[in-house]
Amino acid sequence: MKILKVIVILLVLLIADLIVSSCIRCPETFSFEYSFTSLVLHPIDNEEIMSIMGCNVGDADANPHIFRKDFGITIEFKTSVTKLAQHKQVSSFIVQTAYALDCEEDKYYAKENIVSIGVFSDKDFGETHPAGTNIADFFQIREYFGNIDEFGPFPWLVSFDDYFNRPQQEYDYVSFNHSYTCLITATDVETGEYEFNFVVKLSDDRILEQSITAILK
Repeated sequence: MKILKVIVILLVLLIADLIVSSCIRCPETFSFEYSFTSLVLHPIDNEEIMSIMGCNVGDADANPHIFRKDFGITIEFKTSVTKLAQHKQVSSFIVQTAYALDCEEDKYYAKENIVSIGVFSDKDFGETHPAGTNIADFFQIREYFGNIDEFGPFPWLVSFDDYFNRPQQEYDYVSFNHSYTCLITATDVETGEYEFNFVVKLSDDRILEQSITAILK
């Protein structure tokens, strides 16, 4: 009888395994390594600034953070990607007694990371920063959270140093994106046309550099 029970249990497990395997067909996953290759800057106008700083939670005019509403920048990093490894996912009841119904995603790992970002203006930027000095402290990244209610009623801004000094993030294919919305926090500078030069230092000592023309009104 004991042998018969064992056989019955094995048959039940095999049938369950076939059902699970037929319903949960996880594709093979891959590990990738990405490297920063170039820098592209895109201007942001008033309409987009007001939209991203309101975030459908409150009006952007009520946002307590100080930021210019006439001009912003999207910092986009182009990357090259190399496949490192291929992983066969196991979805077997017998081999894997505790299995996940969600398949794993591809993973992306950085070959290098961003050490610092400097911003230099071709004109005096206020009374304290002559042309050619680093004005990166006046530029901040618009923070994106999955649930903004956990952090406050409004989208907030974070400095380059605070943002890029965080532990390096691991990405899946859904979140693999290296674009950052950047707003200017200096509201008392002289209006007019400026040329901002962004200089990015990477951990492998490479420098990525790009300029953009800004008209502050």
